[in-house]
Amino acid sequence: MKMKNASSVIVLTVLLCVFISIPGFAKTEKEPNNSPEEANAIQIGETVEGLLQDGFDYFAITLPGTGKTTFTLTGCPHGGQVQIGAKNFGYTGWQDSNGTETVSLTFDAQKTSGFIWVKPIFAGSVCGGDWCASQFVAGGPFHITKDSPHVPGTHEGKRILKPLGYKLTVKQAVDQSQSGQPGNPPASTAQNSTQEGSAALGGWTMKRLHENNFGFSFELPDYWLWELLPDNGGYLLSGPAGTEENEVIIVVQAVKKAANPGSSAAKQLQEARAQIQGVSGAEIRSEDVVTVSGRQVPFFLALYPGQTARQEPTTFAHVQLVVENKLYYFWISYAAPTQYFEKYQELFANMLTTFQIAETGGQSRSMAPSAPRKADGRITVQAFNAGSGSMFAPRVKVTAQGFGSGAKLLKLFAVSADGKLKELKSAACTDGATVDFNAVYNRLETKSFELRLYDAQETVIARLERGNA
Repeated sequence: MKMKNASSVIVLTVLLCVFISIPGFAKTEKEPNNSPEEANAIQIGETVEGLLQDGFDYFAITLPGTGKTTFTLTGCPHGGQVQIGAKNFGYTGWQDSNGTETVSLTFDAQKTSGFIWVKPIFAGSVCGGDWCASQFVAGGPFHITKDSPHVPGTHEGKRILKPLGYKLTVKQAVDQSQSGQPGNPPASTAQNSTQEGSAALGGWTMKRLHENNFGFSFELPDYWLWELLPDNGGYLLSGPAGTEENEVIIVVQAVKKAANPGSSAAKQLQEARAQIQGVSGAEIRSEDVVTVSGRQVPFFLALYPGQTARQEPTTFAHVQLVVENKLYYFWISYAAPTQYFEKYQELFANMLTTFQIAETGGQSRSMAPSAPRKADGRITVQAFNAGSGSMFAPRVKVTAQGFGSGAKLLKLFAVSADGKLKELKSAACTDGATVDFNAVYNRLETKSFELRLYDAQETVIARLERGNA
């Protein structure tokens, strides 16, 4: 397979910025605000006080203009993890506190309206009847996440303390010459993932995606969509739904070196090869090397049977390679039905040409779902398919209906062989509502899938498990 060269254009822009910080008073979050639909409205410069309890806290905000925006969270537990994130500003990303008491997320807002979330990440949880408490640090004290007059003073020798509080503030730096003009953002400095305009390639206008947590960046078409892999383990990129480009799948999966002692990029590629060869009907067609981020990287081309987004049987062509930095192995793949493979190969070649790797990157984590409690609702499934997607980015598609007078939220989890849960998707779900899930999952680690229906207090009121078939 020949990789075509592509040139990149670097544009340096100097902007005159002024920080906007409108004095405001502290306000308190109001529950429920566990989803974007229930988000509390806040204003620029305002300080919001909340409690670090189970689940998300969502806030809706309208900025005075586009540009560099900073969300700051104080009161995070020392040694623990709290996540602050943003979505719908023409940007979606997050930053973990990583044991510090203050964490900030700075990004380029390309749209003026969006949502902020605050999400505690617990090391352990316990529930007893009508109360729950969680640890932010393994071996540390518990903090109440669901209050009750029956909360004991200790659990297994550890104190149970009051809920921890936090303060959230929002500031924005607005370009004086472009304030309020969507589509003209200043240069980006986001901690997690950002996108900036870039050069044209053939008939495509490209943008650059920066992933500073993992330490890489590359170009992709400016209208392509991306989503996070389970456990914040990387990205799946594809064209818009309903187009043939939606059949093209590019995956960048981050594998922690610390979890794979004694491994190497070559061994990781061998593992990928073995996985594909384990698929009935798969075959390795060729092997070669390509230049990525200034280094020669081996890759292989494989063919295997699969399904299109419309559930039609087809043959996929799949290119797989592995590059690395100090913290991660990056499994990079390009897969498409054979009838589209050559047509969009230039996009993947350009991605590799523009792929840049930093030697270090941060780490992202996901919060473990809460344990199920007494059920008083029910879930029905109208459609279930766990066989779509590509070899390294399989998809599960579920259409489900939730019932319960207090129903608020439906979540889809992947269940491993040892019973551990990984949240794949969630959506608001009131009594009788129908929800469609379309999520990427880890085929090797997933034994089955589980749906859980929650009420406003995030109590599980119904659950339903389906096999991985």
